[in-house]
Amino acid sequence: MVLVLQQQLEIHLLKNIHIYIKMNNDEYITQRWNEVRVWRNKLLQESDWTQLLDSSLTEQAKILYKTYRQQLRDITTTYNHPNDVIFPDAPLL
Repeated sequence: MVLVLQQQLEIHLLKNIHIYIKMNNDEYITQRWNEVRVWRNKLLQESDWTQLLDSSLTEQAKILYKTYRQQLRDITTTYNHPNDVIFPDAPLL
């Protein structure tokens, strides 16, 4: 009886393995997107000061940082898969 149940379980797993693989892949992708967002948010936070009215940056440098920050915000819509993400480089001052 135990052997029959084990065989039935194995058959079930084999028939449905694509569901389990997909579920794990979806969880992996979700986790990776979360990691991308955490890193993106860190980079945005580190560059917040560049957009303050009293920052010592030139207007040209502020525009470069504004573009950089928009690229960071757009990362989740620019890339289809989190493993493809390439973070933009911050402007050199």
